[in-house]
Amino acid sequence: MLITIHLIKTYAGVKELMVLSAASTTAGNFTIIGAASNVIIIHTAERKLRKHNIIKFFDFIKVGIIVTFINSAVYSIFIYLV
Repeated sequence: MLITIHLIKTYAGVKELMVLSAASTTAGNFTIIGAASNVIIIHTAERKLRKHNIIKFFDFIKVGIIVTFINSAVYSIFIYLV
């Protein structure tokens, strides 16, 4: 842990850390299992729908890929301007 903190302080600037943060946030939007919040939201939605409509993995990816590309574009513009 201390080595990682030292490497970040020594070699990573603000822009590099922003890219790392944006990449990890964007990657979580792509699939259901990409982020814990996605799993919680899917579970809650299915429970409220009373199992009549189950949200499938590939159905989520259809929406997730669009959200991921939009987020990537916004983050790219933002990081370029900073």
